[in-house]
Amino acid sequence: MSEWAMRGARQNLLIKNQGVWESVVQCLIPGRPHIKAITNANLRKHFPRWAKLSALDELLPGQQSQAASNRRFRQETGILASLILLNWPEFAQKYIKDTNFQVLSPEARHAVWTNKFTINPLENMDIPRTFEKGKPITLLQLCVSWKRPEFLELFIDAGANFTHEPDIIFTALENPWGLDGIDGDGSTTSQLLKMLLEAGADPNPPGYLYTPLQFAVHHLEESWVQSLLIEARDANLIGNPKGKDPYGLKDRDHKDRVPWYNLNPLEICRRTPPEPDNDGSEELNSKTRKRIEQLLIQYGAENGPDVIDVSSDSPDEGTTT
Repeated sequence: MSEWAMRGARQNLLIKNQGVWESVVQCLIPGRPHIKAITNANLRKHFPRWAKLSALDELLPGQQSQAASNRRFRQETGILASLILLNWPEFAQKYIKDTNFQVLSPEARHAVWTNKFTINPLENMDIPRTFEKGKPITLLQLCVSWKRPEFLELFIDAGANFTHEPDIIFTALENPWGLDGIDGDGSTTSQLLKMLLEAGADPNPPGYLYTPLQFAVHHLEESWVQSLLIEARDANLIGNPKGKDPYGLKDRDHKDRVPWYNLNPLEICRRTPPEPDNDGSEELNSKTRKRIEQLLIQYGAENGPDVIDVSSDSPDEGTTT
């Protein structure tokens, strides 16, 4: 019945009826027998939406050995992860407002956002592949990577914070125009970035080859630049020439004599050529570049040295943590 309701966009039928709602909550818990059964290819054809839950693995073995009193925290994390897989924020909103969730202690609530799980989709499963197979992730990392601001807003309102998510801004800026062209204009990334920064995410994670501000300026994305400047209050942020690439890339843009990430933000802005917009004109992007330049100057951008001397040391390669 739930599969039928979701196919027909009648999810509210499952939310408004309290008895049905309570039954569906139990079905969202990872590891339940019916979910394991949907790993069968023939069954998946009949339950395409709910079959997605078979991609959510049991939470990490280290957490499975915790005391029984902590298992409820894993269960709550698993239920919310299931709802992200089903893309069902309306249900998540009711679940978070339910008494059973609201009475959690601050420690238990914190564990909901910091517990980790893995997503390993089966073949022909309509699930974004933004994480390496078997990589442990958190709820916050999942909804940011999958561009789900409606879930992130719910989690922030419920008390989620980014104390243990030092690289979450780089997660938001990965695949910035969405997966499969879903966010072609970058507006969802802009929304996520603003939400994260206003909720206290670090605008300048240390130890990286370049900063989020340099990245945003290089792509001439005015809204990203503005959000970062509002929170960081520093228009001269540059990366560590010996730092790692946040996306683990080994060979970045070396077409120019000086790579963009070795320049300060103002110089990046002035050197980045505007790309043609949809009608083939560069005029709109040229205006955007001018506005970004004015923003940087407003927040104290300095010309500084055009080039950071890295001739003696090459940036260390690495992957995100």
